[in-house]
Amino acid sequence: MNGTEIKRTHLEYVGGTSYKEYNVIITQIGNKYNVFATYGRIGSNLVEVQKENLVNYPNALNAEDKLLRAKQKKGYDVIEQSVESRFTRSYIEGLTQRAATLTAEGGLERNHYKNLKAMLLSPDDETLTMAEKIIIENEKMPAKNVA
Repeated sequence: MNGTEIKRTHLEYVGGTSYKEYNVIITQIGNKYNVFATYGRIGSNLVEVQKENLVNYPNALNAEDKLLRAKQKKGYDVIEQSVESRFTRSYIEGLTQRAATLTAEGGLERNHYKNLKAMLLSPDDETLTMAEKIIIENEKMPAKNVA
């Protein structure tokens, strides 16, 4: 696995002679995400399989959800779920730089940049997600001429 782990779900299936585990892991590399699964007999070496490679966050969550539903349908139980914020310090710094570049190129007004910077200092993932969406939407729009 490569990248920073931001979410892990651990499932187990114990029935008859089965004693299996399955883990779904989402890692972040810059602004892209990988989804991995590890599986095998509990206590043994686990097999690792990459399920999604360098996708956006919503696609990573969809892939994770699909894997979890499939395993739960087969009788696996969710034992533990750990979630780290996907907004690592380096990712927030990158978003701030992208907002500064947009402002310099005329794609974002200065007062909006100041508001975005304030949002990017928030510890709340919802606020950070909103700031990220604003930056992405403004990157898609053609820049205004800067005199």
